[in-house]
Amino acid sequence: MITRLSEYIVEIEKFLNAWNVDNTQLYPWFRGHAKTNWELCPTIFRHNYKDALTKEKIYNLEKQFVNIFKIRSIPFISTIPSKDVEWTFLMQHYGMPTRLLDWSESFLVALYFAVNAYNDPATKDNDGIVWILNPTALNDWSVNRKEVFFADDPLIESMFPFLNTKDHEYESIAYPVAIQPPRSNIRLRSQKGVFTLHGTDVGGIESIPSSYTKLDYHTELLGNITVDAKFKIKFSTSFVWQG
Repeated sequence: MITRLSEYIVEIEKFLNAWNVDNTQLYPWFRGHAKTNWELCPTIFRHNYKDALTKEKIYNLEKQFVNIFKIRSIPFISTIPSKDVEWTFLMQHYGMPTRLLDWSESFLVALYFAVNAYNDPATKDNDGIVWILNPTALNDWSVNRKEVFFADDPLIESMFPFLNTKDHEYESIAYPVAIQPPRSNIRLRSQKGVFTLHGTDVGGIESIPSSYTKLDYHTELLGNITVDAKFKIKFSTSFVWQG
């Protein structure tokens, strides 16, 4: 558990060394939570009946959200998305429920989200957490491809069937995959934003075993650093001082 910024940087360096980042070029992604028990799952799965979701129900729920968003957003957006995945990126930007989960390539951005709500009664007395993800290992686990996907990859597009005019069987990819999206808005650019796109399994990424030896270089998939609740305000002040 960390209590100051210098300790956080030391812990990050430990992960980078353990994951052999300099040699493997497997740069990790980061995500901050104000509470340690929040799951690593996207907004469309965050409800009390998520265990009852089938892939067909996920498809129908997502299709409903997309249709509502298209009807209401078109008068207010300058460029109409041409692909399914582009609509979902736009929905995520405006806070609609999607199967996307935000991550950042910056460990400081993740720490900010772990500590920023220090005045929120629901989280101020809870320890925060920063999750650290190996995106290449995730994709190797999920779909047997040792790479981070770009948005125009056919596999990614196949996971968004809801705009197709023909009947389309929902792509049965269970686990999340890591995506490098086009940084087409200020928020994505300033936060160095990236995404995991979740499949038909409604569990969080933390449910995947952390001891992961499938890759040739025997790395780990996921780690975390806990932030002491008493020091959240101190961390937030540090961010203000350092701009």
